[in-house]
Amino acid sequence: MMPNIRDFVIAFAAAAIIGGGLPAVAAATTLLGQSVEICTNTDYPAGAASADPADCIDSPVFIHTTAVVTDPGIEFPMTASRQVDLADDTVSVTYSQFFDSPSPDLFVLSNLWGGTAEIIVGLVLLTANNLDISTAFTDHEVGLLVNAPVCCGASSETVTFRIVTRIGPSQDIAEPTALALLGAGLLAVGAVRRRRKG
Repeated sequence: MMPNIRDFVIAFAAAAIIGGGLPAVAAATTLLGQSVEICTNTDYPAGAASADPADCIDSPVFIHTTAVVTDPGIEFPMTASRQVDLADDTVSVTYSQFFDSPSPDLFVLSNLWGGTAEIIVGLVLLTANNLDISTAFTDHEVGLLVNAPVCCGASSETVTFRIVTRIGPSQDIAEPTALALLGAGLLAVGAVRRRRKG
């Protein structure tokens, strides 16, 4: 007889117990004190963001630069009307009133948690997204595409994302081990079922 869903759940739990638990999801190590790079493309196509620094086309105003993350402090004051700010585990983009960028602006942040075992696994929007920012990420890069750069009337807009990380693949249970643990759990469930029937 094929095991049902409940048996798979029991087997998974048994495998986790036998293996000493499931891989832990770690809280983000702070970005404070880390050196982070930024590059830009102020004429990027609207739509999907890129986290690839090769998609940057720097200009005399928007240069490829590096800054150490501090809080308080603005790491990347691109112009008087545009800035990118990092904190403990967040990134914020602020745009003030201006009319000199009718096309979307791409910002690519690199070397986030560089040299550590932490990798980026997602971005969580913490504010309204009035700049219509789309995002992309890799293990250590974040791409932010401002699709609505002429946004703000007489005020300014700030959009903030939390950067979600975890310890990288080297810290997880290896795939063959996980399968072996699942197999052991299924065998245990089978043994219990046979004992009940007998």
